[in-house]
Amino acid sequence: MKKKILLVLLAVALAASTCSLCSCMKGKDNSTNTNTVGESPVTDGNGAEASKPEKGNNPNMAKYHYDAFDYWLCVPDVPNEDLPLIVYLHDSSDGGSGIDGMIQKDGLTKSLYENNLHVNAYVLIPNLSGAGSSWYDARSKLQDLISYVTSANRTDASKVYLTGVGKGATGVYEIAMAIPNAFAAFAPIGGNAPRITDVEKLKDVKLLAYVSVDIEDTEAASVMDFMFELGKINTRVEIFALENYNHSSYVNLYSDMEQNPLQTLISH
Repeated sequence: MKKKILLVLLAVALAASTCSLCSCMKGKDNSTNTNTVGESPVTDGNGAEASKPEKGNNPNMAKYHYDAFDYWLCVPDVPNEDLPLIVYLHDSSDGGSGIDGMIQKDGLTKSLYENNLHVNAYVLIPNLSGAGSSWYDARSKLQDLISYVTSANRTDASKVYLTGVGKGATGVYEIAMAIPNAFAAFAPIGGNAPRITDVEKLKDVKLLAYVSVDIEDTEAASVMDFMFELGKINTRVEIFALENYNHSSYVNLYSDMEQNPLQTLISH
């Protein structure tokens, strides 16, 4: 009888130990979905992998992957629903070597990563590498990404704004002409303006163009000429003439508190 009781107690002990082990394992599996700094990328179930950056001062910023894009997403300090979404198209210079290289170059990504810039909106920063040779070529994939991020974060679909610098600004103009109703407003900084003959394509958009006042800058001069013609048929355009800025320093404009283009953009 004593031997039988001991066997029963041993069985109970083994069962309790097994349950405890299962609970620990289950807890460990759940913890992999917390996006803790330094962990492997996590899949959210819809195709996007997220991982917190290993360095940086901004706890609200993380890198992700969705479809053709690696991207950064910076959420506001208070991530309420129905907030605006700003989409930033990088230049060749601040595109870096892939998604991680973007935080090494001066510009919007680095400013957000170092927590030197705050805006009450979500900021989506896709990396073009792997998605297409130009932002215009990648526009359909970009729309898919924007739709995904908008839905996943419950941002206001009527307040999606597109901005970019240099090559990204050229992309802003091209995308504005291709899908003018997809964004609430556009804010190209520098870049190559469309041809004057294409001015009609932007007659209904809200466009804020930032450009150098250097008259010897042929790129800036073409933007000025285009915006002048566009202003004849579109009362929703504004030109922000920039002193002490040119194509090599445009990337620093986003952290210029006096100019504050992101805040200006979402106020329209």
